[in-house]
Amino acid sequence: MKRLFFIVFFGVFVNLATADDGAQLWLQSPSEADGPERCPAVQCDVVLAPQDSLMMRRAAALLSGWNGAALHLAIVPDSTSGSPQMEDGYTIGRCDTSVTLTAVTPRGLMYGAYHLLRAQAMDDVCLCRLMAHTSRLSEVPAYKLRLVVVPAELLEGQWSPFVQAAASVGLNGIVSDRSDAYVSRLCADYGMTLYEPSDLDALSLIHLSTAVGGTDSLLYKPATWSSLLTAADGVVLEGLDQPFESPFCSANWYAFARLAWDPHLSLRALAYEWVAQTYSSNPICCMPVVQALLSNSNTVAIDALGMIDPNM
Repeated sequence: MKRLFFIVFFGVFVNLATADDGAQLWLQSPSEADGPERCPAVQCDVVLAPQDSLMMRRAAALLSGWNGAALHLAIVPDSTSGSPQMEDGYTIGRCDTSVTLTAVTPRGLMYGAYHLLRAQAMDDVCLCRLMAHTSRLSEVPAYKLRLVVVPAELLEGQWSPFVQAAASVGLNGIVSDRSDAYVSRLCADYGMTLYEPSDLDALSLIHLSTAVGGTDSLLYKPATWSSLLTAADGVVLEGLDQPFESPFCSANWYAFARLAWDPHLSLRALAYEWVAQTYSSNPICCMPVVQALLSNSNTVAIDALGMIDPNM
């Protein structure tokens, strides 16, 4: 039965993956056939310092792929706690035929822009389900620090998509031995902090690992992480494999980042989000892969040669 499960799963996965080389992870550009004509106007309502202005323009550029109502972006100073979580948060409001995205900082606007695109990828273009009972939806991350350790085998040309993907799911820092001008500037462009590994010793972090290699290399991990997410300054994901070559690694990385923002997300929601953005939101294509990920979260392991572990 387990062998049949994997034959079905990998048959579906191969069919989905053949049209994509993995370079964009879950950041797929919408095709013209995916929906109505793109929104022609994104209005920005503030004047900022050059570095902040860059992130503001980045948020607006991201939303050029938005297919919904007219968008209005605005910075609204926080008069309450001023906590780091609030500085990363954002609010989406709907009024008649327009949508307003507000945040305390340009980085919050960028996270909000990715939220809208994530909703759109899941066929939630009109935000009907997102905002069914209220005209405003506020999102604030659970943890102040949301970090990922860069895999050692990351290639030169993969740094930019890696950092962009990290920002797209709300991570605000990466950990790497590499700290040259290119990497520092790339991180700054996306509002991310670059840490030396030794810096982690001084931080109050929950350390999670993908436990790559051996029989864990093809396991969907978030089920084992949820109970570990407790009070701390932040979370860090270690042991990340090559995400551009391993779909399970990409799915696990995505799930970690989303749980760092909202630890209460369900495993099914996490799997559905990743599949819908990476491949397709069409239920015929999406749901078998979602079910395969969930079935593979705790019950079945595969070794590096693809053989089912007889001990599981």
